[in-house]
Amino acid sequence: MGGRASNRWALLLAISTLFGVAAAVVEDSNFVQRVRDTYGFYFIIKNFALRNPFTFESVIVPSACRCRRRCQAMPSCRAVSIVPLEGTVAVECRLTERPGQMDDWNGRPQLIKTPGAIHFLGTDEENWTNPEADGLFYSFSEEKDKPGCPQKHHKAIATTSLRYTILKNKLDELKDDRGMYVGLRQLVDGNNSEISWSSKHIPPYESVPYNQTLLPNSILVNTRKGNYHFIMKKEHSQIVFQAAGDMDYKTLCFSNKLKLLWY
Repeated sequence: MGGRASNRWALLLAISTLFGVAAAVVEDSNFVQRVRDTYGFYFIIKNFALRNPFTFESVIVPSACRCRRRCQAMPSCRAVSIVPLEGTVAVECRLTERPGQMDDWNGRPQLIKTPGAIHFLGTDEENWTNPEADGLFYSFSEEKDKPGCPQKHHKAIATTSLRYTILKNKLDELKDDRGMYVGLRQLVDGNNSEISWSSKHIPPYESVPYNQTLLPNSILVNTRKGNYHFIMKKEHSQIVFQAAGDMDYKTLCFSNKLKLLWY
């Protein structure tokens, strides 16, 4: 416990130095912190940086602090990536004026996995909410008569143990014995059928067969022939995935509001 506390204070000190003022770290996921100071509301995203050169201005500056201050001095600066350079304390400073409106998360530039980088992203207070540990934002769709998510949102998937844990926690939050739609479905092609997760929008950016994940076949219940979506629910205190019944369910959706690209 003491180790975690000391690491947190070390991070707070480093962030305060970069901001030039006392900053408050509010919450963190594995690699995303939320920070509020006199300049506004920010996400700090570790090991990610602005991806496309046409979306940012790049300059070399003597230090990370100088880079951060450069963005603070520009009223139109929305975000800045601090990218370390090998063998020197100088850094590449990538500054962007996108999006034009602070609350337009669809207009944010993409971020690419970049070891050692730190990205400061300005936002408005309304959108200053904490992501889950995978960096994604989850919500329930209000449309109950079919599985679906709002524009720029996608059905939640459990292709890793971390995301399975997130889905379990969200199911507990839902407090609905009927369960919820997730991004698992069975598709039939001729004489063959496959149950798979729709993972087109996050790694591996293609459908993932259920039997290629770490989840056991024993929690797939009430399967049948044909094309259909699965719901995730609790049955006798056990989590199961089963074919949706003839009733309404909410859909668990995710959005990649930080515009993360893992590769």
